[in-house]
Amino acid sequence: MSSAPARSPVSEVSDYIRGWAKSLVDAGLVSAPGKQWEVLAEAPAAAPSPAPDDFWVSASLSGGLNGEIAFRMSRADARRIAGEKEENGHPLTPENQSRVLDIFRNAAGVMSRQRQGADIQLQIEVAATPAWPVAARYWLRVAPPSTLLMEISTNEMLVAGLQTISVADVSARDASPEKLGMLMDVELVVTMRFGGRRMLLKDILDLCTGSVVELDQQVQAPVDLLLDGKVIARGEVVVVDGNYGLRVTDLLADH
Repeated sequence: MSSAPARSPVSEVSDYIRGWAKSLVDAGLVSAPGKQWEVLAEAPAAAPSPAPDDFWVSASLSGGLNGEIAFRMSRADARRIAGEKEENGHPLTPENQSRVLDIFRNAAGVMSRQRQGADIQLQIEVAATPAWPVAARYWLRVAPPSTLLMEISTNEMLVAGLQTISVADVSARDASPEKLGMLMDVELVVTMRFGGRRMLLKDILDLCTGSVVELDQQVQAPVDLLLDGKVIARGEVVVVDGNYGLRVTDLLADH
């Protein structure tokens, strides 16, 4: 039986962008029945040039996948997404910015769970024109009656991470038992994560001996075991011969 054709690194990137597009449309980016949409690898003829009043949303990825992705839309499209009926020439109000961000955050929640075993965090915020060089650019086009055109750009770090995942998947499928046997004595570093939190720069600079940093995880909550930034298991903290240890209670299926 022939195996399925290997996915190319380029298709991994384009599929990731399509995942974002579908998640955004499903989250309410447009309200038209049917929601006909497509992702284009080249700018359509109707694509507007960047303008000073464009509305930008950025997504910063960390954890199992790192990088930046930016979404550019016209102010008029951003207003329609927020539910405004008319263009009044003024910037979006904070309330309407929040409505747009809610859609992106809902989509980000879906995308953060897209890869089992990869603990991906996504930070969504209103942004300015990205300062980083664009490594890949796509366009999301929504068909009438709710016409919308959105530019989606990624940086090199995200593209490289997606391509690495693609190559690793192909290597895993092609690996024979003999080849895997050659790797069984390779040592890998695993880490235990008790929790985390976001801190303001001024709070970090104020740290001193005796400072207490509260994490976002309860004492009784399971602890994550990570390999190369990906969660492979969870369990309970134990002490073994004076050292911390982990009693595994949950192995992730795709570890």
